[in-house]
Amino acid sequence: MSQALREASAVVRAAERQLQEVLQFDYPVGGPVTWMKAGCVQNGVVTRHAYGDRIEVRNHRTGRTRFIYAYDIIQAL
Repeated sequence: MSQALREASAVVRAAERQLQEVLQFDYPVGGPVTWMKAGCVQNGVVTRHAYGDRIEVRNHRTGRTRFIYAYDIIQAL
């Protein structure tokens, strides 16, 4: 593995860690969250943090629990 590839990989891992930390800080367990799936804006509450930028949420309207990603939250902003 070249040095440039190692450095690029380290940058990606650091960015993934930072994204996870920001997501956990901005959307704590029990806190409100809004996301978009299939073109529809959904609202709910964070039930737990998974790995990376994935969190588990409970939809207020349906009562169902599902996993969403930071991308889904960004799409609803």
